[in-house]
Amino acid sequence: MKWVIAYDVRKDKGRRRIAKRLEQLGFRRQKSVFEGEASPADIGLLLDELVEFIQADHDTLTAWPMTENGPARVQHRGNPRALVQRDWMVL
Repeated sequence: MKWVIAYDVRKDKGRRRIAKRLEQLGFRRQKSVFEGEASPADIGLLLDELVEFIQADHDTLTAWPMTENGPARVQHRGNPRALVQRDWMVL
């Protein structure tokens, strides 16, 4: 299965290590976005391996499956997605 994996990591050392490992899986689409092929189980193991290079309170590491048939599940490590609170309204 094809995956898109993106990261947002503050520390340079962590970013470099994650990028180096993701280059082994596939290829770079953008600076912090990679595409590659792996099973869902392998992606879970990869993210668990890479979580040591992020600070879970503010860094993120997310994998989106690219499938044409059947349900797919996003896998995420690090800072949970924050609820957006707005003090304005568009009418």
